[in-house]
Amino acid sequence: METSPASAVFVHGALRSGSTMLRLMLGAHEGLHDPGETDFLLDHLRRTPDGWACDSEALEEDRIFRAKGIKADAGTTPLSQLMARMLPDKALMLVCTIHRNADRLLDAFPGARVIHLLRDPRDVARSSIGMGWAGNAYHGVDHWMATERAWDSVAARLAEGQSIEVRYEDLVLQPEETLDRICRFIGVPYSRAMLDYHRASTYGEPDPRLIAHCLLYTSPSP
Repeated sequence: METSPASAVFVHGALRSGSTMLRLMLGAHEGLHDPGETDFLLDHLRRTPDGWACDSEALEEDRIFRAKGIKADAGTTPLSQLMARMLPDKALMLVCTIHRNADRLLDAFPGARVIHLLRDPRDVARSSIGMGWAGNAYHGVDHWMATERAWDSVAARLAEGQSIEVRYEDLVLQPEETLDRICRFIGVPYSRAMLDYHRASTYGEPDPRLIAHCLLYTSPSP
């Protein structure tokens, strides 16, 4: 069975916004499979007479794609087939994590459910500097601004109930409640296993010290 737009869920957020932590949490759920960053799905996307497909030559040159160990066809690889090959078990639901190309996402998957992951840009800048990506906050936050502007430009195309906004701060300070809300949005039962992601990962448990002014942070109303 090929993965269809209706059966896939996407997490969209800027780099350093907590997407890895959320990916590990969701991947620990018994009914979900999140293979990690999948920007290559949209980076090399093209429209063909038979539908959406990825440029196979470009895929093979993509470092993240190669690390997945997924097979690409000659010429182009149909997008639905590529996504189906990412599922180790067809009974699982695929969750794809992306950081860009919001417009292409909605072009190829107009009905897909999207989790918009948002983190305080001050912390994104601080994390980017810590990674050595930038030397100051101005340059450390520019990729966050580009991602959020792109999201804002396509948000009007989303149907009611097609997306939810999840704040990194809520994942850290209220992980169980926030993951339960995400599960209800996806359509799967909440699993306590998601909070044990750190037991099988080098990532630690949610750390409030990574939140700027966390004592002043107030969770928005649902």
